[in-house]
Amino acid sequence: MMALPARYAELDVTSNFTFLRGGSHPEELVATAKALGHEAIAVADTNTLAGVVRAHLAAKEVDIKFLVGTRLDLQDAPKLLAYPTTRAAYGRLCRLLTLGQRRAEKGQCTLFLDDVAAHAEGLIFIALPPGDFPSHCKGEGGAAQNAAPGGGHTAQTAIGSNPLPGPPPSRGREKEPLNFEAQLLRIKETLPARTRVYLAARHSYRGDDRARIEKLAQLAARVDIPLVATGAVLYHAAHRRPLQDVLTCVREKCTINDAGFHLQANAERHLKAPCEMAQLFKGQEAALKRSIEIADACNFSLDELKYEYPDEPVPEGKSPQSHLEDLTWEGAEWRFPGGIPDQVRDTLRKELTLIAALNYAPYFLTVHDIVRYARGIGILCQGRGSAANSLVAYLLDITPIDPLSAGLVFERFLSRERATAPDIDLDFDAHRREEVIQYLYRQYGHDHVAMACTVVTFGAKQAVRDVGMVLGFPSETLDRVSASVEGHSASAGLRATFGGQIDTPRWQQFLSLTAALDGFPRHLGIHNGGMVLCALPLAERIPIEPATMEERTVVQWDKDALEMAGWVKLDVLGLRMLSAIADACDIVAARTGQRP
Repeated sequence: MMALPARYAELDVTSNFTFLRGGSHPEELVATAKALGHEAIAVADTNTLAGVVRAHLAAKEVDIKFLVGTRLDLQDAPKLLAYPTTRAAYGRLCRLLTLGQRRAEKGQCTLFLDDVAAHAEGLIFIALPPGDFPSHCKGEGGAAQNAAPGGGHTAQTAIGSNPLPGPPPSRGREKEPLNFEAQLLRIKETLPARTRVYLAARHSYRGDDRARIEKLAQLAARVDIPLVATGAVLYHAAHRRPLQDVLTCVREKCTINDAGFHLQANAERHLKAPCEMAQLFKGQEAALKRSIEIADACNFSLDELKYEYPDEPVPEGKSPQSHLEDLTWEGAEWRFPGGIPDQVRDTLRKELTLIAALNYAPYFLTVHDIVRYARGIGILCQGRGSAANSLVAYLLDITPIDPLSAGLVFERFLSRERATAPDIDLDFDAHRREEVIQYLYRQYGHDHVAMACTVVTFGAKQAVRDVGMVLGFPSETLDRVSASVEGHSASAGLRATFGGQIDTPRWQQFLSLTAALDGFPRHLGIHNGGMVLCALPLAERIPIEPATMEERTVVQWDKDALEMAGWVKLDVLGLRMLSAIADACDIVAARTGQRP
């Protein structure tokens, strides 16, 4: 009788949004899981949901189920993978991460098991055994053996020149089973009674996996926590391992020759086909099936996360749309005191009809209110960009150019065919822009408004220096290479500078790793002026963290992710030229007594 194909879903995946740890983009991981025949994939980055939108959209594109998840790095308990099963559970997960971010310095997250218990309803957890692998998250100890039965690669296949000897399997583990058992029992006792908790079993390829996983299975039976098979994935394919080594060295600030047990001992932390996972977990078939059990139970999708723009205060008896129409017709009478031309009337009706159909009236009212506030306290401001194509923006005095007389096309700004939200860039006197930002926080409250983040990536020059440092290239050589880099590629002058030596294996490896690292996420920053407003609390939709500047908060999604998810971003930007004009006006007023 022919055996049925193995069924498997990879639930323990770290992407490059666990910065300087994961070795692949979310899109690469999702596409590879589909190609290998996985039924679902979860991306669980450490204390963040920064990469989930990219993974979600990639999963929709290739038609594979995607599970939103995160790795909770707790202060007083083993690490937990957490997956929301419902929309409400996703909101609790976002609030949990927000709580941890607000307690800590920027870029850190401080959470305890009691915090998890308070937000656990509707979440599924997988407890991660300590000591199985070299640290890819702070506090995860233990290093793997070099031995890699069944085709595992040793460290010699990566970018180091010598294989790294692994510690003996028993190193630092004599008291671990008892201690970890007590920790698992505490997790069960602390979390609500019906919370689903599993224990991860993962291969390390050091020669003792079958015995070690059997002991884990026995432990799972004693504490009544089901065992589930996972791959502990750090990159989508084995060839990405050298880049992951580079990331490790950059994180630890060391060269590859000094990295030691910081590095993974083999190249097995990649996605594997279900049939290969079935071979690895032969005798533990129930653990493999539980990956499908968890995937089937997680029915939340980011598609459920409908964006709701806050309603603007309007006069009694008016809707946001009718109030916007009143303001624009008043603006038309002001702009055209001699009578409103027929072309203006026709175009205005057309624009207002489309704005009503797309429900963007509250957004225009927000922009109008910000401009009104800024000018009311003497802050110079100016709308620009594609908003100049909108007659409504012109009549609301957001932009200064009549789009009809300039021959501009409204559809470049807003149309039914374009899925993107309107984007009005507002420039303010750079010296006073913070007053406008704080006005928005006061108007809507910190629960409903935050700054967008940015994903700061490795540029070509930074990649050259970091890879070169890891490989031990002299700094003067890296100076010469960096000087030949323009934009995101090495110029043809590289060969002229270094000649045939760039054809050697070491140089080819350097150039290959530099190209792979270029554009990789390095950390999250704060957008120059992008702000997100939401009718319901933001922390139930996107985790929020404090910014370095006081009285500012930042969501974990960058502008691209927000746009991909269909969220409206408001750009409150600072322009130095407006500051210079404001200073000039002050000088004129001081000398003449009249303000221009």
